[in-house]
Amino acid sequence: MAMKFKYLIVAITVLLVTTSVNGAQPQITFTDEAEQSLHQTFLNAQRNEMIMLLGLSFMNRDTNVSQERVDSAVELFHATQKRNQMLFDSLVSNNPGRVVSAIIINSQSRTWGLEKTEAKFAILTPEVKKSEQGEELQNTISLMRSLQFGVSAPDFALTARDGEIVRLSDYEGKYLLLYFWGSWCAPCRRGHPHLVNLYNRYKDKNFAILGLAHERGTSEEAWLRAIEDGGLKWTQVNLTANETGQDVLRAYDVTAFPTKILIAPNGTIIATYIGTNTAEMDEKLKTIFGK
Repeated sequence: MAMKFKYLIVAITVLLVTTSVNGAQPQITFTDEAEQSLHQTFLNAQRNEMIMLLGLSFMNRDTNVSQERVDSAVELFHATQKRNQMLFDSLVSNNPGRVVSAIIINSQSRTWGLEKTEAKFAILTPEVKKSEQGEELQNTISLMRSLQFGVSAPDFALTARDGEIVRLSDYEGKYLLLYFWGSWCAPCRRGHPHLVNLYNRYKDKNFAILGLAHERGTSEEAWLRAIEDGGLKWTQVNLTANETGQDVLRAYDVTAFPTKILIAPNGTIIATYIGTNTAEMDEKLKTIFGK
């Protein structure tokens, strides 16, 4: 119990002093009590999930915590995510005439993907669509459309771990997996063995991975240690240490970790994969390279 309390306190502390990739979200207060209640329900669920994720990141770094306890905590986190997704889906479906639904859809758009996001937007009332939050959601959808299959991936120039400048255009002629992650992200690091296996399987078949780490609030030492611990042999970039790192996150609309973006040899986007489920990505790679 003392150990759980320790991680809860650490997670809450970090949650209070950190902000999202896009900056702190403005506080919204609704005059309608029912809408305010719905908004608070959403915020509470979202906050609980974030606290669990932050707690996991600290457990993952603590050598005194057994792998069994970490695995158990990860399973609980995934169960909470699944329950929250069902809750958010229900809140939107049952409240198409409330602005809070546009807020929820916007917050979940990267997890839901373009098709579901557009479907949820379609059920909103004209009044909600025309609201400030509705217009923000439409902007998000427009950005997501710009990063869909067949669209040219935005180029960039970043300083890599070895001090060399790396550009997206350097990988022209290869299939490239942009891997957005962080040393603090327990689900990211839990997936490294599988990612290493994919890299070793396809690296001689015109395939490369570029690691793009968002290390806000963590040290370079933690980032380097995570690379070594995970056995990540591909090129690594610390976005936080690069002046244009945040621009890359925005250009690729990355707000959740891990996010993987598969790019074709001609520089166009094939697909975006968000979260820890790798089945769809694995199948795509098998289709491209064969088993």
